[in-house]
Amino acid sequence: MRIIAAGVVLTGVCALPASAQISHPAAPHELLSNGQDRCSEFLAGDQQRQTIDVAWILGYITGVDSRGVSEADRAVGSSFHDGAAVAAWVQKYCLSNPYDIMARVAEALRNEFAMREGRQ
Repeated sequence: MRIIAAGVVLTGVCALPASAQISHPAAPHELLSNGQDRCSEFLAGDQQRQTIDVAWILGYITGVDSRGVSEADRAVGSSFHDGAAVAAWVQKYCLSNPYDIMARVAEALRNEFAMREGRQ
């Protein structure tokens, strides 16, 4: 899945609209590939599309971690072990937030990891 995430993250460039700013201090910034896909598209997509979106989300989290100042900031998500559990989390999140973009979903998942890992 890591190879897919890298490939997905490196495909295409889209500008982040002002209405979809995420909580990361670097916003607004460029989003690549699936970053602007909406939750409603994730929910309507087939298994392959959902797998690609989850890979994009995990790649995004990895990218944010790589810019972390502290060791704890660089390790958010270290408890990740199960892609199916992440896909289920994304599905649940998207059911409640159908207009959110994948970048916002990724930020929410990263915050969830940080909370569970005692990094917040």
